[in-house]
Amino acid sequence: MQYEHLIEVNDPNNPMLTQLTRQQLWRGLIHRIEAPGEFLPGVEAVTLVSRSDVHIERVMQLGALSVHDRIDLEHEQRLHYHTRAGSNHLGGELVVTIEEPDEGHLFVRFRYDTPVADLPEDGVDYVGYLKAAYRKMDAEAIGLIRELAATDRLDGPAA
Repeated sequence: MQYEHLIEVNDPNNPMLTQLTRQQLWRGLIHRIEAPGEFLPGVEAVTLVSRSDVHIERVMQLGALSVHDRIDLEHEQRLHYHTRAGSNHLGGELVVTIEEPDEGHLFVRFRYDTPVADLPEDGVDYVGYLKAAYRKMDAEAIGLIRELAATDRLDGPAA
């Protein structure tokens, strides 16, 4: 299954919305990697296996499910998640790209590529459910990043 959606982060026509800087947005996306439990219910533990300026490798524990992924980083531009298949999940890839068509008008594009079949074998629309879940999860993540920025938790040295 391939799925892509776009979330508008800053709406220049909405003065009630806290405007994020590219740095704050980037730090928030990195925080989502480092502290996934704040963004995803059920994460019991995360271990950062390795880290450099260009990648983070981690293991997340969600109950009996262990998820290993490597995230390639293009500073303040893109995150590319490579999730290994495991005994209880199929793995896949996610590319998160910050877009700025006009100065300060930020968007985040989420592009999922998973081995889930586009057509259900048993008549159950798993793909529709997954797409809706991804959309909701990503929108909530941007909302939380906005809250973190409003409380100055995303200020400081560049991640």
